[in-house]
Amino acid sequence: MLKKAITLVGCIALSGSLLAGCSSSDSKSAISTAPSTAESTDTSAKKISGEILFYSHWTDRQNDIFPKYIAEFNKLYPDVKVNVETVGDTYQDGLKIKFSANDVPDVFEPDNRFKEQMMQYALPLDDLPITQDFIGTEYFKGTDNKTYALPEGLNTYGVIYNKKIFKELALEVPTTLDQFIAAAQKINAAGKVGVASAAKAKWPLQYYWQSVPLQLSGDPNATNKLADTDEPFTKDSPVVQSYAILKKLSDAKIFEKDPLSADWEPMKKEFRSGNVGMFFLGNWFVPQAVGDALKEEDIGFFPFPYDNNGGKNVVVAPDNGFSISKTSKNPEAALAFFNFLNDTKYAELVKLGGFMSARKSISVENPYFEEFNSFKPIQIVGATDSAAYQTIANKMQFDYRDIAQAVLTGKDFDKIFTDVNTKWKKAKADR
Repeated sequence: MLKKAITLVGCIALSGSLLAGCSSSDSKSAISTAPSTAESTDTSAKKISGEILFYSHWTDRQNDIFPKYIAEFNKLYPDVKVNVETVGDTYQDGLKIKFSANDVPDVFEPDNRFKEQMMQYALPLDDLPITQDFIGTEYFKGTDNKTYALPEGLNTYGVIYNKKIFKELALEVPTTLDQFIAAAQKINAAGKVGVASAAKAKWPLQYYWQSVPLQLSGDPNATNKLADTDEPFTKDSPVVQSYAILKKLSDAKIFEKDPLSADWEPMKKEFRSGNVGMFFLGNWFVPQAVGDALKEEDIGFFPFPYDNNGGKNVVVAPDNGFSISKTSKNPEAALAFFNFLNDTKYAELVKLGGFMSARKSISVENPYFEEFNSFKPIQIVGATDSAAYQTIANKMQFDYRDIAQAVLTGKDFDKIFTDVNTKWKKAKADR
């Protein structure tokens, strides 16, 4: 599990726009006056001072990338101090706790699960000119239809693989599920891990339930439609079918010997060391997979083969976003830093994160997308969670991760979803 790390990073020079007189009551009028560029040379901008907290999930940038950025900022704005707190596996859970405690970081990176909280604790961004240059902002809209975060980048999900292992074992890139399993079994037989799961951390398994149901159905609202039915978790449900695929992979013994003991950081290191054949994740993992044993050209990326019919559906969705706290004590500094990340440093951060650009005016080339696109995938832009779905899921404390672990431990598959249906039906009735 990624350990929480906190760094107090000296004085920061923030290039950015100014936000005057911002508070929860007048945030809209204040933010609408902010210029779009993060490179203001206005003399008054240089007088920005104060202390802010940047709360990030990028633990691997704690000691190198972020300090370099701070050095750049410090040349322009020596009177602003930025504290950087990075948290790994439990980042979104930690953010939820901060919301509950009304201890919201000045700049933070939410996913799209916090619609109600974002309306309460984050500034709406619709009136910032830079917002109009982003796609994927619908993921971060509240129920009031206002935008509360800008995407760090766009992801697609597939299989990151070790080209060296494939070459050594004379393996072809699989295009069907059975071929995928057969390739993984050959990798296992060679003494390596066929497919990494990092199941102890839970979240690396998310693509089996976030991406595969949409790939199977071709429906961006496949998950939201669960809210239409009292007992939606039937065998013909794409969500249940996606877990059936996970079970099939588990039964084929292509994961680690003990998946629930396999944690994220150790498995990432194993991949970098050349001891793992494949990993079903987002494109963001490719830059992280580079290590002593693997160069970027040794890493490939292909669509997850979810059936035996050559299905080509892939899911595209924004990664986490950047947000500004509505309750920041130093809103000018917070907005300036926010704009620095989303403007001056945006292309660099997209490249660093292995993303596709979410900005219309900025194009970033990542070579592994060329291989991925050679399979002629059909893109499905996943829909954001509906209010009805979120209400039911929250009420029953629905956790896809726990279901995945139950499947991997060999618990009765039918009983798992009988129990889920019972809880879902009750939560739907009680909402």
